[in-house]
Amino acid sequence: MPKETTFLISDSKLIQAKQQFIQTWGEMAFSWGISKTMAQIHAFLYTAETPVDTDEIMAFLDISRGSANMNLRNLVTWGLVKKTEKNARRDFFIAEKDLWNIAAIIIRERQQKELKPVSSSLKEIITFVSEDNGDPRLLNSEEKSFISGLKELHDFLILFNGFAASLLPLLKDIGPEQLEQISMAIGKNAD
Repeated sequence: MPKETTFLISDSKLIQAKQQFIQTWGEMAFSWGISKTMAQIHAFLYTAETPVDTDEIMAFLDISRGSANMNLRNLVTWGLVKKTEKNARRDFFIAEKDLWNIAAIIIRERQQKELKPVSSSLKEIITFVSEDNGDPRLLNSEEKSFISGLKELHDFLILFNGFAASLLPLLKDIGPEQLEQISMAIGKNAD
């Protein structure tokens, strides 16, 4: 059982609930494209009411200083965690609490890590196959079909990436009620 710190309320039910949340958030890490430890540190900081230092994170999650520092650096780079103050040569951290900002950050990072590289790779493959024959009229039907399918996928990824990039700034300005209304309107149009 992780060591209790001054950060935690002594109520064992609350501590157990926080541990379960941190575990669940860590299991979701794969979906974000990050390590389990990085997600667990984020979850721990997300549940914190005040800034937390590295020693408290290490003690609660039972991780090494190197792991804590590396994952905190990544969380700060992503914008999910902020370094707040230095006190007695210790850094303190706090997590972004705005769920809309968290969602926008995760979507942006997923775009950078996944959509853009896949799109670039598809473009390279299309160019490779197309340049091999020079004149598109010299391609056989299998090559034409292959290139056509890849171009369609590439164009879709570009369109989706543009849509997501346009949508991200709106997430910050839109509330849950408005999003639910938009979702319901889209759902009605889908039928």
